[in-house]
Amino acid sequence: MALTRKAPAGVGLALLAVGILAVLSPAVAGLIPIGAALALAGNDYVLVAVLAVPALAAVVAVLASRTTTGVSEATPPPSRGPTPPRWAATSTTRSTRCRSCG
Repeated sequence: MALTRKAPAGVGLALLAVGILAVLSPAVAGLIPIGAALALAGNDYVLVAVLAVPALAAVVAVLASRTTTGVSEATPPPSRGPTPPRWAATSTTRSTRCRSCG
């Protein structure tokens, strides 16, 4: 994996670990300056918007890159089973009506 993919993944995992520790340990939660961030933003909705806008921009960027470059999917391996006999290919084209039904 290239460095351009490892760096955001590492930052994301570190933030996830801090978030889990903040939920599980009140001491860790006290180290995060949420009060100062709320005072700086002025409103908790502004703080959520500041966090949500880059996240939505990242989602849009990933979706746009998928539409321009496409998704490479694996091709299935060729079938290596036995070939069916000739009569099997024509048996599916025969009428399936009941002969004794009239």
